[in-house]
This record gives sequence, C-alpha cells and structure tokens, in this order.
Amino acid sequence: MQNKNNNENPRDYSDRNVLLLEIDEEHSEITAQIIRNMLPGAKIKAVHTPEDALKAMHKGEWDTYVLDFREEAVSNSEFVKRANNQKDAVLVALPFGTFTEGDEDNAAKLDILRKLFEVEKEEKKK
Repeated sequence: MQNKNNNENPRDYSDRNVLLLEIDEEHSEITAQIIRNMLPGAKIKAVHTPEDALKAMHKGEWDTYVLDFREEAVSNSEFVKRANNQKDAVLVALPFGTFTEGDEDNAAKLDILRKLFEVEKEEKKK
C-alpha cells in the first residue's frame, strides 16, 4: 500500500473503525485527514458533539475513539465515560488544536502519533 507521498506503507488498518469527536467543525476535516493518513484503510466517522458521539457509539461497532480532552464539553461527558469503560476499544486523546494544514503529509509527525494507536491496541489484546 502506498501513501500520499508514494512511500511504501506496509500498514493496513482496514479492520479499524474510528469514531472521531472533533468539536470544531471547520478543523474537523484536517483532523480526519491526519487520522486517515496515520491509519490507512481505517473507517472514520467524524461527529461534532459529545451527544452525537454517544448516539454513534450505540449505532456502530467502534474499536477506536479519538478526541481532545482539552475541550471542556468533551472531557466530562457521558460519551468519554462510556468509551473509557469499553474494554475492547481504544480511547486516544490528541491535541487537535496543534494540527495544521500540511500535517497530514508530515510523515515524522504521523509516525509518532500512530504509535499511540498501536501501543494501546496491543495492550487491549493482552
């Protein structure tokens, strides 16, 4: 599998189902694209409120939840409590506000962030 920069990418995340909670709708596409590039093949759904995330949680089979705990509405939400208690799911907190246009092509930054998804996933399997 080749990524956008035509570099060989041996990773395939087509078995991953990611629910992205990004409050900032204007910034949501950048964040989603960064996750797409980090996790090639993953299915990603973006929602913009904790309430919508909770609804999506009940409608789908998610193994990964991505959010920014710095958002006050997110950190103390019922969605976070339930996501954190799902033993077969990974909860990944990323600082969305630090992502800028062009980061989706920054291989070094993506490799570092990808490790958050991989380490957590391995720990959940044990």
